[in-house]
Amino acid sequence: MIMKKNTYIFLGIFACMITATLLFTSINQTRTSSNVDGSSQTMTNTHPNQDINGYFEWLSARRGDAITGEINLKQYYAALEATEASRRTNSRALSLDWIELGPNNVGGRTRALLIDQDDNSTLLAGGVGGGLWKSETSGTSWFQVSGIDDFLTVSSICQAKNGDIYVGTGEGLYTNFGNGAGGLPGNGIYKSTDGGDTFVHLSATTPVANKITERWAHVNALAASPNSNRIYAGTERGLMISTDGGATWIAASSGTLTTSTITDLAVGPDGTVHASVGYLSGSIKYFRSDKNGDNFTDVDANIGYSGSRERIKFAVSPQDEDYVYCAIADGSSALGGLFKSKDGGDTWTKLGQGSGSFTPLCNAATCQGYYDLALAVDAEDKNRVILGGVELWAYTDLFGWDQLDLLIQSNANPYYVHADKHVILYNPGNPSMFFVGTDGGMFITTNNGGTFTATSREYNTVQFYSVAAGYNGWVM
Repeated sequence: MIMKKNTYIFLGIFACMITATLLFTSINQTRTSSNVDGSSQTMTNTHPNQDINGYFEWLSARRGDAITGEINLKQYYAALEATEASRRTNSRALSLDWIELGPNNVGGRTRALLIDQDDNSTLLAGGVGGGLWKSETSGTSWFQVSGIDDFLTVSSICQAKNGDIYVGTGEGLYTNFGNGAGGLPGNGIYKSTDGGDTFVHLSATTPVANKITERWAHVNALAASPNSNRIYAGTERGLMISTDGGATWIAASSGTLTTSTITDLAVGPDGTVHASVGYLSGSIKYFRSDKNGDNFTDVDANIGYSGSRERIKFAVSPQDEDYVYCAIADGSSALGGLFKSKDGGDTWTKLGQGSGSFTPLCNAATCQGYYDLALAVDAEDKNRVILGGVELWAYTDLFGWDQLDLLIQSNANPYYVHADKHVILYNPGNPSMFFVGTDGGMFITTNNGGTFTATSREYNTVQFYSVAAGYNGWVM
């Protein structure tokens, strides 16, 4: 009885399977749909066994030319570009509002610094990833300057004799388009005629976008003549000069000065320009002008340094144009030598070089004078010079080398200055005060390097490597 019952069940299941198969085939080949008026419409699948080739035929029909039936790649990519342009336009139309989240107590990499010649309590500082900022309180508070909002890679700054201020953009002293906090190209030079409150772009300095070998992609150095309104710009491709407020620019000379990267410019009180020509590899040399800022000459042999080099930095005493200092980062980016001239660069004396425990341009892992190298002559003592790299040091003929900073970040450490110094600037109205621009923002001393204080509150220029947000709204 059980066996017979099982036989009936098996035959029933088999019959259902046959019926379902026939029904599925019928549905697959003939489908009936209801029209709006209640009538029916029968659709027959004429390709019940079509393979993947059918999909490609359908795709070709969708993408092909309406007349020829063939796919025109030029038309296809033009359609893609139009779609992408429409997407970008719609994104901009969203008018997203951004809110500054901080942090407001730490700054970022600062290569450009200026003290207003008419008001020594007014500073302008530029972060390579945070734009241009102004302080009217000697650095105790800051606010961002308008006019350079679209290009935040501020790298250099100077002030002409008439008070006009020029700001260069593009960080050429750090690999562009790198991972993390790599440098980025800029948009030439901006100018202010109202004391740094607002800026306009100088159209003659517009580079080709995102082309890092373009002349105006990196304005590594800016300097002004003390005797006229002449402006010097050290660019990615040559030393450029303007005598009409930046409206037009001419090359300083021919040959090397027009094709090489200019990384540093220092102008003495008499108008002589000292220029570093070349960067990282190849021929890196010292060029010097006459006292009118003309007729540049290769005087590199005067220094007497024959070793490899990656970068050169100059500083001239504000007291005496004959006292010139030169720091050279060698082929390993260590301190190849600090040199001093007492005759305006004709002859030089070597003061020292990195060795043993004295490695001011190095950290525990590597040396990086190609990246951070700063130099300034004491405002009152032409025989004292301040050298910045990873660490901060002072040199005098009488006492030799003296380390000014201590790289231990603590509120209890009065000697802390963030690692990687890029610019050192004395206050001409207070010779005991100088500022240091670092990878961690701005620092100030009011006792000529005896102690230091961070002065980056509200100077929001820090570079971020990444960002994350939690479900509770916290951002880190």
